[in-house]
Amino acid sequence: MSGPFEKNVAGFEGFIWFIGVVESRQDPLALGRVQVRCFNVHNASLTEIPSADLPWAVVMQSTSNSPPLAIKEADVVFGFFTDGRSCQQPIIIGILPGFQVETARQGFGFSDQRANTDLQNAPRKPQKITYNVDGSGIVITNSNTASLYPLTSDLNKPSLSGATRYDIANTVINTRKTNLDKGVVTATGLTWDEPYPAYNPLYPYNKAYETESGHLIEFDDTPGNERITFTHRSASFLDFYPTGTRVEKTTRSNYSITMGDNFVHVMGRCLLTVGEGVYIKVLGDVNIECDNNLNVGVAGDANFSVGGAFNVKCKTYNASITDTATTVSGSDQLFTSKGNFHLNADGTNFITAGNQLELFSEGNVDIQGSEINCELGAIEAQKGSGNSIADAPAKANPNQGKAPLETTPVPFSQNFAQLDAETGVAFKHSQFLDANGNAPDNNSNGVIVVCNFDPNTRTFLPSESWTISTEGLAAIQQREGLAKILANGSIQCYPDPATGAEPLTIGYGTTQSVLTTIAPGVILNTSFVTSKSQCSTWLEDALNQVFIPKLKEYVRVDLTQSQVDALLSFMYNVGVGNFAKSQLLTDINAQNWCNAGDDFLHWTTAAGKKLPGLVSRRTAERSQFLT
Repeated sequence: MSGPFEKNVAGFEGFIWFIGVVESRQDPLALGRVQVRCFNVHNASLTEIPSADLPWAVVMQSTSNSPPLAIKEADVVFGFFTDGRSCQQPIIIGILPGFQVETARQGFGFSDQRANTDLQNAPRKPQKITYNVDGSGIVITNSNTASLYPLTSDLNKPSLSGATRYDIANTVINTRKTNLDKGVVTATGLTWDEPYPAYNPLYPYNKAYETESGHLIEFDDTPGNERITFTHRSASFLDFYPTGTRVEKTTRSNYSITMGDNFVHVMGRCLLTVGEGVYIKVLGDVNIECDNNLNVGVAGDANFSVGGAFNVKCKTYNASITDTATTVSGSDQLFTSKGNFHLNADGTNFITAGNQLELFSEGNVDIQGSEINCELGAIEAQKGSGNSIADAPAKANPNQGKAPLETTPVPFSQNFAQLDAETGVAFKHSQFLDANGNAPDNNSNGVIVVCNFDPNTRTFLPSESWTISTEGLAAIQQREGLAKILANGSIQCYPDPATGAEPLTIGYGTTQSVLTTIAPGVILNTSFVTSKSQCSTWLEDALNQVFIPKLKEYVRVDLTQSQVDALLSFMYNVGVGNFAKSQLLTDINAQNWCNAGDDFLHWTTAAGKKLPGLVSRRTAERSQFLT
């Protein structure tokens, strides 16, 4: 088609596509349109082409009428022009993920150009969340203004949500991990804890959608850790665990309204703890059936107001009153017993009737007390101090103790953010101890390994010549793993996956407690970044300045080079304190070399669980020790 009929329409003169950067999304028509500065179509000069003059790009939607893509400023988008070379009617097909390496450049195109007034009204993640346990809920502290995109915390990271790849430093997941509700006490002293979050994704199986203000939705298909989670920026959440367990937490008030019937079936126990009052009003009948015992403990008064009859039917009735008991009746009181009827008092007991007092019994009527006064007629009395009503014995509660916790798997070790190469966790030294705080030397793993160690064929070194060998250093580096590796090859500090907080760790298992000795000026935080070479230096410094001196302090006999290497690896993993209290040290000083080698195999559990990674590490250290 040519001449006066020529049209600049996509499909007639070729397909004109573009890649560009979003500079504004404040669509005056509220259609989800954005203004895009397109590469090779627009230049970066805001003087020649202000952001306000950029064409409005329509975002292509699904035929299911789903909302448009969550596009924001500084996002890189891809699309085409419906008006061909005129390039004034863009349509966006999708967003191109990538790594942002530069901060926003105001005054230059292809960047977030929002003014301060726009940022003051823009969404932002909570700056701080304070948990109040007095029943008032949480308090969210927001910064005064949002920041330009890309955020500093998102530089050099994939543009997809960090929730997809176990990067939780800037998500609401970290808030959940560090604010668990623990030690909740309910009736009979039974306690329970809020389960640790089941978050443990393996990329690329977690489909996560995270909004600008911090809301998070996850559909995780990670094998063995399949879960669904809906999390509000305030850390209120609904979490479906891999086992099907449902965990729900509301960080403020909770309202539940049912306009029809409500059916609840709990096949196990139901534990309910309320911090303040409970008010229940039922407009119809209330029917409660208990197939076992009903125990009610009231610290204050118990008041019953009954408009009709108050009927109690029981097999036996026992009342123990430590203070004065008063019964007021507006009419006659009738006490009837088909068997014996006993009134016991340790002191003087008065029964007074304004008119007539009648005691009816089909059997004997016995009145016992330390003093009995009788007027008008004869009363058979027996003096004594016995009590014919025995106190009800205390009954043991079979459910006494702590409710079991929901177990969660050990976090995965991944290329972009490796944790401990053997275990996947940065362990605290205390986790290797048993319930009594003792080293696990008696926890035999049932493995019998033949020992062929002959001290007469080994070369033993005095303590003044002990150092880590090149092979020994490489073995520790391999066993500890290098974490956390960023896309640009630098190493970032990471929190303990089990706690979401301390101990902060970097490189080859280096923690803040070790840095305090070898590099006192270094303060770790979750955004701290350094190089691989620095991490290697810290490892060598820690071995030379901390662990080797302690090895010399505790071991009083000569060692082979392989034994020095194995023991430094062991101490670096479990801690100096655990080594000092271990049977391993005792056998070494007694030169019971084969027993000492087997002692390595006792240290294969962490937090009460035997871990295959630790079994592998201890086996390797034992072999190294006996080489």
